Amino acid sequence: MPVFSAATLVVLLVQWVDSHAALPPMLQPLVQAWTLLGDLRVMGLLSLAVGLWLLWRRQGLQLMGWVVAVAGTGLWVRFIKAAMQRARPLDGLVHEAGFSFPSGHSAGTAAIFGMLAWLAARRLPPRWRAGVFVAAALLALSTGLSRVLLSVHHASDVLAGLCLGLGWTALVLWLTDRVEHGGGALGPPQAEAQLPLR
Repeated sequence: MPVFSAATLVVLLVQWVDSHAALPPMLQPLVQAWTLLGDLRVMGLLSLAVGLWLLWRRQGLQLMGWVVAVAGTGLWVRFIKAAMQRARPLDGLVHEAGFSFPSGHSAGTAAIFGMLAWLAARRLPPRWRAGVFVAAALLALSTGLSRVLLSVHHASDVLAGLCLGLGWTALVLWLTDRVEHGGGALGPPQAEAQLPLR
């Protein structure tokens, strides 16, 4: 029930922002800066940095999960955009090329911050894990809301992107967990499988 309640609140929040919230001109630079969290170049550099760190730590299975989750989300976004070909809102405050549905910023941040939360939670005491996942959710949600505030996406674009990134990442994490030890995805680091990277 708490999960469904949180999902309902997210849907209502995004729809309310889309329908009622007008971005004051003085806040536009701040929102434009915040939305860069989901920029392809920023996400690409972050993905590369985390991938190299996992490679250095010889965490082969986690590296595979990271690549499949992040790259897979990007491929899904490109495929769905090409299939749907939905036009962006006409009153965008910034110029954005390409189709609108789903939001790549929302999908990408949901996948990347979700994976980062999972990687961090494996290495943190149990009392910190909930906070890590809440922080990841807030980062992804706020990035999605920034897209609506800038009028470069419809609310449904952002919601679809968040669902896509979260759903694909959850599937990847479930499969990774099954391959690793059949359960306990948040097990301590010493229990992790370290695959040889040859």
